Amino acid sequence: MRGAQAAFLSRSLLLNVPDDLTSRAGPGITTVPLTPRTVHTITVRLPNPLRAAAIAALLFTGTDTSLLSMTQIASVDKDGTTVAIDRDSRINIGEAPGPRHLYAIPPRARPLLRAAVEFRRRTPRTADNHGLFANCFGTTPRFEALIADAGLPVPALVHPHAEDDWHTAARCWHLHTPTPSAPNVPPRLGELHP
Repeated sequence: MRGAQAAFLSRSLLLNVPDDLTSRAGPGITTVPLTPRTVHTITVRLPNPLRAAAIAALLFTGTDTSLLSMTQIASVDKDGTTVAIDRDSRINIGEAPGPRHLYAIPPRARPLLRAAVEFRRRTPRTADNHGLFANCFGTTPRFEALIADAGLPVPALVHPHAEDDWHTAARCWHLHTPTPSAPNVPPRLGELHP
């Protein structure tokens, strides 16, 4: 979160995070860094590309499984660098879609998500609006088996987060004071005399 605040500040934006982060979830709180060891564990223990991508997405988004299960195939951009997740797990016919939040896919998880998208697209009678992780989270026994097979702790499952994720509740303000430019070349100080 401090890194996000610093990045926004460098663009003259003040990112204000919620005061009580203990009741929140989201990146940095209920996420796990996807280290080479973590990705290796996922790919060895979950040879199915959909299940491997589902666990990876659960680890790097830190979002609720009900929201992640609604992720569509088209939610992963064509470059495989971002995934959009609907913030409402219910689809209301005739109403405008709810807000969507973009998550950056870590470089180590991109091959897993690309493989899942390709696997799903090669399935007969599949369209871009079909679920990417369909039948991965499903019933409680199936989901518990998925977590047991992965053998990795998933903070999003044990962290109580009754409130919205911190990054959905955060607000940003534009600073009206000009920020000093950081030149790429140090200023010349004048001639040097021996």
